[in-house]
Amino acid sequence: MDKKKKKAMTQRLRLENESQEDRESRLTDCQLRQSTSRSNESSSERNERLQLDRTRHSLLRSQESQESKEKRLERDRIRHADS
Repeated sequence: MDKKKKKAMTQRLRLENESQEDRESRLTDCQLRQSTSRSNESSSERNERLQLDRTRHSLLRSQESQESKEKRLERDRIRHADS
């Protein structure tokens, strides 16, 4: 087993066994790092990141089945009506 696969497997096992409190702490730390990183990016870096996000999102949507799309849109309508 190569190092990457072994590391990924170890990571999966660690995440499966973490407590809710540890998970929330890890996610909060991740959000903080991401926020700090974004606050330091230049305008061109921000535009590049946003364009990449749009492209990635568009690709995912284009691969979505019709049934999945209909379910997603229905959930979106319900969420929008609730807000």
